[in-house]
Amino acid sequence: MVHKKIGDKVSASEPLCTIHCHSDQQAARAKTLLQESYQIADAAPAHKPSLVHRAIYKGEH
Repeated sequence: MVHKKIGDKVSASEPLCTIHCHSDQQAARAKTLLQESYQIADAAPAHKPSLVHRAIYKGEH
């Protein structure tokens, strides 16, 4: 479950997401993928990609 989205302000103690898995191996893999996916910066990005739009419309728009 994602708690913070691109451009959201976060503090050091806030969780970015919660992982729900059936095994420790799945949880470890999910943790690795998530850690590689996030970038923490002092300022919000100038451009927020439309990931959901691309997934639904397969880049047609």
